[in-house]
Amino acid sequence: MASMLQNFTRLGVIQGCNPCNPANIPVIHKASPPELIDEIFVSTKLAVLTPYGIPKEQQDHWQDGIAYRRLDPRYFLWLRGRMLKARGAFKASKIPVKTWELMRGLFNPIQEWAIAHFGSEAIKAEEASFDPEDYSPPIDDGHASNVLDVEAPQWLYPMHGRWSFRQKVTDANVAKVFAIREEAKSMGWSESALFQNQSRYSFPYGAEYGLVCFLGFGEVTSVTHDHISIVKREANNRQAILRFHNPGHLQG
Repeated sequence: MASMLQNFTRLGVIQGCNPCNPANIPVIHKASPPELIDEIFVSTKLAVLTPYGIPKEQQDHWQDGIAYRRLDPRYFLWLRGRMLKARGAFKASKIPVKTWELMRGLFNPIQEWAIAHFGSEAIKAEEASFDPEDYSPPIDDGHASNVLDVEAPQWLYPMHGRWSFRQKVTDANVAKVFAIREEAKSMGWSESALFQNQSRYSFPYGAEYGLVCFLGFGEVTSVTHDHISIVKREANNRQAILRFHNPGHLQG
């Protein structure tokens, strides 16, 4: 299986990609303003095509041996999941800065388009029932495209130090914390309080495990200086409110 770095080094042959310019974005063909385009096709290598001449009912389109898929909320979630893995690989120094910057430059406009056209609420609603392991991405030349399938370690925070225990967290829960990261930091939350999943003690003992380890219990509903509320859905449509307290405030 080709590595992600090897695949991205070949991006120069893909339409819309310029490896010499890490900030480059995918080319929207026909020179149409992106905000006026109602649909786009995206490859797993993050190149973009507009659907001119492609039948409305067609989900995948092949051009020059590259498979593109009409972007919908589920395909967007799959691409975003691969980007989260790539970010983990970058933080673990598995891929160079230029490659990561190129990937971000390609993905960010796609993400902005998806939010503008589908809406963040619709994407979040789809995420509740989305399992990336059950999703089949488009296929290039008869082989599953793996440009964003990063052979990276599981989420790890902090990256350094000797810890006795590690709590496994999902990409989806990491994404949820990133979604409220800036709001939480503005209220005095530290990165470790949000993202730490290593400790001297087994989960859930000790005060070192961050919010990301507890989102399996529900969804974030509010952020304050002292705590972050998590709604847990129970049987008979009942809800339980859990509060994850800011460790920095508890210690103070």
